[in-house]
Amino acid sequence: MLEHETRKRELIRKVQGLMDSLEKEPELSRVKKEISRYENEIRNSAQRSAALSVSGAFLYPFCFFLFGLVISVYGLSALTAAEMPAAAVLGTVSVLVGVIAIVRTLFVINEAAIRPETLVAFTVFFVGGSTVQKVPRSSDSTISVGLLNCGKQMAEDVEVSVLFPPEFVVSPGSGYQVMIQDSVSTYPNHTSAGFNIGRMHEDVYQSLPPIKVRAPTKPGKYLLRVAVWERELGETDHMLTIEVD
Repeated sequence: MLEHETRKRELIRKVQGLMDSLEKEPELSRVKKEISRYENEIRNSAQRSAALSVSGAFLYPFCFFLFGLVISVYGLSALTAAEMPAAAVLGTVSVLVGVIAIVRTLFVINEAAIRPETLVAFTVFFVGGSTVQKVPRSSDSTISVGLLNCGKQMAEDVEVSVLFPPEFVVSPGSGYQVMIQDSVSTYPNHTSAGFNIGRMHEDVYQSLPPIKVRAPTKPGKYLLRVAVWERELGETDHMLTIEVD
């Protein structure tokens, strides 16, 4: 129940944020579509919460079953032959309502079990769609990384950090911040280019500003780690490959 209420508050916040951005965003149809879907999910969330509550999952079905049982027993023992069919119908209807309530609860439980844990997902690649890029050795090159929100929900507070191996020299440029990782970090002596993206709508692709680098003198394959952070999803890691020839 707490999870459903938290999700409901988060959806309401997203709707309000999208409403505020309607006059600022050029793709109004996309924003309106997301608002409509979030509003539908808010309504569905309230229905799921009711079905999974103690009353919806146990108390109401139990009362209907008990009422149906009492009516049936009373009809068999106390009513006349003319009154018994009406009691039987009333008892049957009561039992059926209880069954419907239980089936609804089971359906909601199954939906919650198979529902993805997150509706935000990212795909990372070099501009052009490949996960491998070739650069000449000892050359000044630019590395352009693309990011796609392939989930079914708008991503918020998105930040991207592209970490280059120590063999690369990363130069400052427009649109990103350069930082060298210290020796006690997860990737010691790697140089990161950090990007602050903010909001990304669903199914939206964004090309990050090109990163200025000097390639190593030694040929080979070098792994490029791309860390993407999002408000709800947290941090996800992606790997690309740079081939130096």
